[in-house]
Formats: sequence, C-alpha cells, structure tokens
Amino acid sequence: MRLILVRHAHCEKNLIGIPGGPGTPLTPLGKAQATSVAARLTTLSPVPSEIVAVPTIQTIETAQIVGARLSLPTVVPNELRSINLGVLSGISIEAARTSYPRSSESMDDWRNGVSEIADLRIQGMEDPFAFYGRGASYLLKAMDLANSATMVIVCTTSIMILLHNIHDRRSPVAGGGYRTRSYENGQLVDLIFSDEDRAWLLQEMKRHEIE
Repeated sequence: MRLILVRHAHCEKNLIGIPGGPGTPLTPLGKAQATSVAARLTTLSPVPSEIVAVPTIQTIETAQIVGARLSLPTVVPNELRSINLGVLSGISIEAARTSYPRSSESMDDWRNGVSEIADLRIQGMEDPFAFYGRGASYLLKAMDLANSATMVIVCTTSIMILLHNIHDRRSPVAGGGYRTRSYENGQLVDLIFSDEDRAWLLQEMKRHEIE
C-alpha cells in the first residue's frame, strides 16, 4: 500500500505554539498551502483513491480542500486522533512551562530528540502503548482494504510521527527507537508499506502485547 502523509496546512495555533487540543482553523497562508498540496497530489499516478483526515479542525479543513480538487470525500476515523498530551494539551508551550514545569521539561527533551516516546513523563498523558496500538490497528485494516491503492492521510504532527515510525519499524518500548521528527506545514511524506512491513507490525504488537 502506498501511503501519502500530509502535515496539515498552517493554522492559527501554529502562530502561538499550541500543541494538541481540538485544533484551530487554517490561516490564509494555510489555505494557500492546502491548495498547493492538492495540486501536487493530482500529479500522482495513480491519483489517490481516498482522503483521510485526523479528527482536528485544521486537518479536516486541509483535507476538504484537497478532496475538493480530487473529487473525493473526506473520511475522519476516530482511531487516528492525536495523542492526548494531558496537562500540556491545548495550551501554549510558554504557558505550559510556567504551569507544568516537570511535564514541560520532559516534552522539551522529546522535542529536542533527547528521549524516546517511552521516556515521556507528562501528567495525564495518554499511554504511548495505547496510542501506538490504535494507530497501528487502523493502519493494519487500511493495508488489508487498500491493497495496492494510494491513500492520503492529512495528519497532525503526532500522527505523522507515529505512522512514519511504524514504517521505519520503530516501536514504543524503551530502546524501540520511536523518536520525534520534524515536518513543515503542508509537507508530504511518501511511504510504501509491504507485506513484510505488515508482518513485522503484527509480530511487534503481539510481542509487546499492544492492542
């Protein structure tokens, strides 16, 4: 299966550095970026057969602009919701550093590439194994259904990092190599998932009892 990951276009929360939360609408720049992404996707061969959006405001709006150009509806699966960052979700990075210094320090280590996802210690954060499991389960179903099709997923950063790490065969266990990555707004990442990738993922979930 060919999977095109698209980081959502520029949105209002990008202006003030707010991670997580329900999201915000696209800025005028973001709408222009989404239009540019749509034009790029029309040049693919074959043209994508499905447009999927992570359930946040900015990803859905980006996906709808892309879908309108490709004459495809936008599918919004709940399984692909972003990781819940607990007390850090939906507030600015600077405000979080004042109100939740220990959680923010752990998050800063993650952002700087010092730690793996297994090392994160954020108050109220979703269990990384649960996050990995629901994303991996969705991906396995998509691979079974899509076969040789091309799917586009408009992502938040956490979902983009998740799917990219799975492709590179990284797991959320300590020493599993699951680390952060950086993406620009509107950036495309083109991934191919093979039968061998699917077998690895199934084995990894079973080995670590990830559901």
